[in-house]
Amino acid sequence: MTRLLWVILLCILVPEVMHSRDRLTGLVTDDTGEPLPGVVIKAYGSNSDNRPAAFGISDSQGRYALSIPDGTAITRVDFALIGYRQQSLTKERLASMKRVVMSTAPLELKEVTVKVVPIRESGDTLKYNVAAFRSASDRTIEDVIKRLPGLSVDASGTISYQGENINKFYIEGLDMLSGRYALATKNISADDISSVDVYENHQPKRVLKGIEFSEKAALNLTLKKKRMLKPIGYVSGGAGYGDDVKWSGELYSMFISPSNQSLVTGKGNNFGTSYSGEMQVLTAGMFDRSTIASGIFPSTPFGVPDLPSTRYNDNQSTAASVNALTKLRTDLTLTVNADYKRDHSRFSASNVTTYFVNDDENLSVDEHSTSMLHNNTGNVTLRLENNSAGNYFAEALSIKGKFNRNRYGLSGTSTLGQSLRSNDVTLSNTFNTTVRHGDNLWQLNSEIVYSTTPLNAMKVTTPQGITTIGQTATGQAFATRHSTSFGYAFSSESMTGVDIAFESDYNSIVTRLARDGDSSSANDNSGYALVTTLSPYYKLQKGRWVWRTEIPVSLHNIRYTDLIADSRYRHNRLYLGASSSFNFRFSNGVRWGVTLGRKCRVGTLTDFIVNPIFTSYRNSTVLGTGSLNVRTTLSASTSFSFRNIVKGLFWNARASYRRTTSHRISSSDVSADETVTTPEASRNHIDVCDAYGQISKNVRRLHTTFTLRGIVNLMWRDMKRQGNLSRVGTDHYEVSLSSKSNILNDIVSFGLGVHYSLSNRRIGDGDDNIIDGLNGTFDLSVFPVRSLELFTRCYYSRVKLTEGQYRQAMYIDGGARYMAGAFELELTAKNLTDEREYAYTVFNEYDTYRYSFTLRPIEFLLQCRYKF
Repeated sequence: MTRLLWVILLCILVPEVMHSRDRLTGLVTDDTGEPLPGVVIKAYGSNSDNRPAAFGISDSQGRYALSIPDGTAITRVDFALIGYRQQSLTKERLASMKRVVMSTAPLELKEVTVKVVPIRESGDTLKYNVAAFRSASDRTIEDVIKRLPGLSVDASGTISYQGENINKFYIEGLDMLSGRYALATKNISADDISSVDVYENHQPKRVLKGIEFSEKAALNLTLKKKRMLKPIGYVSGGAGYGDDVKWSGELYSMFISPSNQSLVTGKGNNFGTSYSGEMQVLTAGMFDRSTIASGIFPSTPFGVPDLPSTRYNDNQSTAASVNALTKLRTDLTLTVNADYKRDHSRFSASNVTTYFVNDDENLSVDEHSTSMLHNNTGNVTLRLENNSAGNYFAEALSIKGKFNRNRYGLSGTSTLGQSLRSNDVTLSNTFNTTVRHGDNLWQLNSEIVYSTTPLNAMKVTTPQGITTIGQTATGQAFATRHSTSFGYAFSSESMTGVDIAFESDYNSIVTRLARDGDSSSANDNSGYALVTTLSPYYKLQKGRWVWRTEIPVSLHNIRYTDLIADSRYRHNRLYLGASSSFNFRFSNGVRWGVTLGRKCRVGTLTDFIVNPIFTSYRNSTVLGTGSLNVRTTLSASTSFSFRNIVKGLFWNARASYRRTTSHRISSSDVSADETVTTPEASRNHIDVCDAYGQISKNVRRLHTTFTLRGIVNLMWRDMKRQGNLSRVGTDHYEVSLSSKSNILNDIVSFGLGVHYSLSNRRIGDGDDNIIDGLNGTFDLSVFPVRSLELFTRCYYSRVKLTEGQYRQAMYIDGGARYMAGAFELELTAKNLTDEREYAYTVFNEYDTYRYSFTLRPIEFLLQCRYKF
């Protein structure tokens, strides 16, 4: 019986052994790491007819398995998929790879070339395919956005499209961050985003779509499907050394689902990085009205360099942010935003100020300062919003506080100490609703804000501890803004209506000055302003053009009291304005617009603060003359934009002219001991011309985006110095050219940037004073193997300090990053050239400031990051 069982078993196994096959398995992805289904895999042997020995197709997870007949020697394996570059690998090469990566490529069908489109257009929406633009060196989605033609990101993190700041920022179509979108762009990994979408002519209120025209654009991030419905983010920690021990720690986590979103960050470092930019509101936020007392003393009276803080700021910074959004119903959302930031900063500078006295005389003052800034800020905002096509409703409540404890050490012409202590708290509430019946509208807006400054104190002391100047300012502000509007549509093309607004603004300020034992100078002002505005408008829209004209009429009722002078001021008067705009769309990608306007700006309680305010140990200013200043501005502007997404070409230009007539002129007197600025009642004009242009072009075959940008600003104004009236003109010009490229199948990524600026100042009939500067940047990342990045960043500057004297400097940073699965190890080295000084010169009205800031030394930081 046993022998029979062995015979049966052999009969079963022998055929299987005789027909056994090798298995070839693996994974296929695109260059972003996304699995590629449907890839055709063919394995070829040494047979002469070149027929595949085995073939298969990758599944939905990008995995494949090929059965190789026994005895077949595989020489190569081919991978093919429409729209991707074909891969042909030897069996040995394939065995050494963890995955097969396929990059996008044109598909040639006879005489037709089909490409994977980097930018798609659907109505007013542009969809940028992140995979088509990103480089392996891009860490965050902000790095990718900087590569997208038509979009730009400035140093603060503000995103612009075709030269205009975006008006909304969404993640999967929802506004979780309430304008603080740098929290997303500076943290979300480029690997997590499928596309960056631009909504042109974006109207945030759906109820106003098709009725109120908007020139602004919004930006939306679309996540990859595999990054939805689970927490994503990273945690990192690092240590290093410079002039002392360096450290850094960060946590970022985000969760996105169709009905819930959350984003949490917690960060800290002493490596020069400030987190202020991440928590700044970059779009139009809630109604805000600070007290006059809150901003009366500058927090950085001795200047801040035009450099990234990582170059000069000796800091200890911590920050935390919690953001959450919940969809209660289809169009109803509840949003919570809370953040806290603590910054301890220290930086040193030398400053030579050349004061203009008259045509034949200048006065120079040397200062050496060390600024030690201790700032704490916090904010909590709750927002309930219903944004449907039939009606709009929003209710928001916010509370924020800012607390400063700053000290400044001074030497040079004077050896003194200066300090600033301030506390500010603001509570605000906003309510908006809009109801639409057909093309007829009714809107109601109500905004209330209360601010208090219980402490704002500036003090100057000698080395012996004697107070030479001590000034305090306290105040409160309570403001409301209520508005409603009615619109009636004559037809689908023609509409008229009226906007009605009522504003109230109460403010109080008390200042006390003690100077060299004299405490007689003080201000104690309070009062309110009531403004009622009716703005009838008419709008006509035909096909591709829209014309809108409105004539606002404002009634100002003002009551101000000066308790020190025991005087009261009353003002009741109507003011008339006008605005007319015309916008024409030649096609989806070509637009032109022009706007004309007249606007009156009525002064505030500041006009009645007539006793001096010291902003530093030698600078004092008087804010008002004791009478109300009314400024009238006439303006004209035009803009033009063009885009061709097929060619990857975007360009825009705008120009404006403004002439402001004021009844106030700035007058200043300079001596070796102090500078005193006082306004005088005198009619004068300020003329300003602005022009801006930008062209960006993506060259796909070079994997490069080029951007050319130019700025012109011309200003002329009447001013007085030492009692002499002068017409001061300042011309400022900037031009910059940049490119970002990734080549050799993303092995090498580099960026180049050149920026030139020139400022020219003329005082009266005097000679031109010119300063100029040239800056250049070069970024390079190389991947000798896919898991290792070597990178460097070079910054070159050549600036004019004085006539015939230029200062050159070169800064080089570098490092290496090693990636192993979810872990990254990164070594960063800063200021390898050990440049310890950054100098530049700027004009400020009559005077010239030559700064020299101390820079951080050579520093190293080793960080470990885990991504999830």
